[in-house]
Amino acid sequence: MPYTNAWSSTIPLGSADPGTIDDVVRQLRLDIEERMNDVVADWTVDPVVLDVSTVGTQTGVVIMYHHTILQPRQDDDDVGYEGAGLGEYFLSDNETGKTAFGALNFPVGSTLTNFEATIDVGGGGDLDMRIAYITSGTGARTLVSTISQATSGIRTMDTGTISHPVLTNRAYYVHFDNTTSVRYRIYAMKATIDVTGLVGYIG
Repeated sequence: MPYTNAWSSTIPLGSADPGTIDDVVRQLRLDIEERMNDVVADWTVDPVVLDVSTVGTQTGVVIMYHHTILQPRQDDDDVGYEGAGLGEYFLSDNETGKTAFGALNFPVGSTLTNFEATIDVGGGGDLDMRIAYITSGTGARTLVSTISQATSGIRTMDTGTISHPVLTNRAYYVHFDNTTSVRYRIYAMKATIDVTGLVGYIG
């Protein structure tokens, strides 16, 4: 709705009657309250709470993950961080069933719309990528998306467009599993989310 008074930084004039100062202060308080109520739930309530509906939705927000979030399920000597001695990628052993897991943090209240990984499956073996979560309190595992890659060379494993709501009490992770005896490399991972209003950036 329109404000009671147009905003002005030139009032009151120096020549104004000092006896009207109480009216001027009350008008100023009203002007501030009306304008702040456009961005907070209620300016008169303590504490003041932001009205998140005013923030809107941010689409296509990207979260990047370095390959060093990955941990092997088997012995530590089955994997290394290689690449000219600079740790450019996660490298698995060349045995069937070598798996790796990595924790993922998504903002609670956001929507996961895509997940991808830059990978290399060596000589063309099969590699599966799964996005899943564990529910706190029950330990139940729920699968969000699965994708397989069997083409050698540096590729992108991509879930395609998904629409998964990120809720509280969920611990998300990515799981890689080679189903043939070839080494695989993981370079980096990327999540794309939509964020409505202000949400916490801890999943």
